[in-house]
Amino acid sequence: MVIDDRVRAIALALTNRVGAKLIERLLAHFGSYEAILSADVTALRRVSGIGPQISASIRAIKVEQVAHDLQRFSASGISTTLWNEAAFPSALAALPDHPLVVFMRGTYTDDDQRAVAIVGTREASAAGLELTAWWAREFAKAGYTVISGLARGIDTQAHQQALAAGGRSIAVLGGGINRVYPPENAALAIEVHTAGAVMCEVHPDVNPAPNALVMRNRLITGLSRAVLVMECGVDSGAMDAARRAHAQGRPVYATANSPGTRHLLATFARPLPESVDALLTQISL
Repeated sequence: MVIDDRVRAIALALTNRVGAKLIERLLAHFGSYEAILSADVTALRRVSGIGPQISASIRAIKVEQVAHDLQRFSASGISTTLWNEAAFPSALAALPDHPLVVFMRGTYTDDDQRAVAIVGTREASAAGLELTAWWAREFAKAGYTVISGLARGIDTQAHQQALAAGGRSIAVLGGGINRVYPPENAALAIEVHTAGAVMCEVHPDVNPAPNALVMRNRLITGLSRAVLVMECGVDSGAMDAARRAHAQGRPVYATANSPGTRHLLATFARPLPESVDALLTQISL
């Protein structure tokens, strides 16, 4: 079992409340990842931004366990990519709050930079599902990757229909790749990573958590050139995704068939045009 700087960097990347800027300060102070992980609490707290909680979390890192986990993940087809490596998705690297590490089954290619996100409620209406299916198929036929979150309802429909049309799809999870949620989408996750990718920024064995489910929205929207909200409540995950997309400068499109989407249309979202070609012309994809 090899323990090198890459393993140490991944161990830090998986530590709660440790971000890229803090790692930069730690490296500037200690000079190496090995020195960081060998430092005691007193030494760690000399670094700006580190208090009792973060210092305790760093001291609690079990780098041998991380190395063992990485071997296990690789053997099961999970790749691991750090934020400063060439294989890291450039669209994510450009985000100010980019993840430090991405775990993935499947592949992310240059073609996936031509991508749109389709998101919405878990309790979708028949009309919402029908509209989602149409847009997902049309984007796939046009050669665009369809990105969503593998949740019930709109997300599931978006993935399924993009694949049914022979396209690529990417699912971004709010839990670990080895803990697909909802469990009934385990088979769909396999179909997605066979024709695209399933990815997460958390440890692959971690169960979904509310905060992680919200945080993954910035990755769904960050990987996309535009975001389509098919149906949602005013206070919902899809609404959060729309707001994050807007903050990232991504155009947001919405239907007029639910309270949340009507609110989006009244604020910053654009109405869905009549065709994929019309939408692509509007945003110059």
